Amino acid sequence: MIKGIRDCLVTKGQSSPVWIEAKYIETDNLHGTGCTFSAAIASFLARKEDLLSSVKKAKEYITNAIERV
Repeated sequence: MIKGIRDCLVTKGQSSPVWIEAKYIETDNLHGTGCTFSAAIASFLARKEDLLSSVKKAKEYITNAIERV
């Protein structure tokens, strides 16, 4: 069976949710990844990225970080 992660982004005024999928990474070392993920989203938003782009880029960033641990 293939494991994966599926998250949903819902924003006001959007007609339907956006699904963001990623592969499952087997690890016991996830401490701080939620805070890093939210900080990455905030950083991309501060750089004037739109919300969806910011979330996708932050997801890619944190996924790469988890894979390197």
